[in-house]
Amino acid sequence: MTTDEPSVSFVVPSVLLFAGIYLGGDVGAGAEGDYKSHYEIVPHGLLKRLVPKRQYDSDKDSFVRWLDSSRKAWATIHDALAKLPPVVKYDEETWEWTVGKDYWDHRASDATYKLDMVTDPSRCGAVCQPGSEEKMLDLLVECANDLESFMDEDPVGPSPNIVKNAGIAYSKMIQGKFPEKAKAKFAGSGYPFLPKTRQKMHEAGKFGDWSEHASYRTMHLWRRFLNMKGSKQDPSYDGVKRIVEYLESTDRGETTPSEGAAAAATAPPPPKAEKKKKKRKKKKKKKGEEGEEEGKK
Repeated sequence: MTTDEPSVSFVVPSVLLFAGIYLGGDVGAGAEGDYKSHYEIVPHGLLKRLVPKRQYDSDKDSFVRWLDSSRKAWATIHDALAKLPPVVKYDEETWEWTVGKDYWDHRASDATYKLDMVTDPSRCGAVCQPGSEEKMLDLLVECANDLESFMDEDPVGPSPNIVKNAGIAYSKMIQGKFPEKAKAKFAGSGYPFLPKTRQKMHEAGKFGDWSEHASYRTMHLWRRFLNMKGSKQDPSYDGVKRIVEYLESTDRGETTPSEGAAAAATAPPPPKAEKKKKKRKKKKKKKGEEGEEEGKK
């Protein structure tokens, strides 16, 4: 297998939790037709499920069911794919590199879709109902951890949207509207973020609790987003820049933490998934550019 071949699409028989049409890879260039105007594309493990738009728009409980089916799909994948080929050992012309890249692309799509839904009260159903705040906070933590993993492990590197969305996930945690019971479980040994995240915070001299770390990660990630190639074309660039200035003034002691958290809470919602590239670049020297342009979701 070589990574410069066109992606191939196929229909998977209905043996999964949800009956329907599933895609592996992308539809070849010139063969898309107008199916995207009739179907919503929903992540499902290493596949994508096509749901008729009328059904998708009218089903307010679809997100709750998706959470269950997605977890089952990833559990099956991780049982079968216990260890990925080390991408540092292979270049992008090999199937080993492609397996790792495809895995992390789908992990990012899954996390982005989850973040889109959990931050949209009109679509997240029971997750956004009163009394479900603890579940919502847990899902935001999952989104942040998965996007952090993608940024650390993906062989190409994150796009500006991926970096911005990771900051959005953290920013939503520090709004201060979650019940104390939901936040208290993250104290001490219940620290919710990845060990690598905690290590990064300690190396930066930040020894506070998880909520302080969420605030600092918001500031760091959005600052990184602002400095990335192509970020100025993002319609939320100016808004993110103003929020980073608030958070940086908090870090310098010029603004109270509550004001910084309130500013972070005004972050724009994550955009819809970008269209993935149809072909891989063959030249390794192009990796840096692809990292800035690769679709996040």
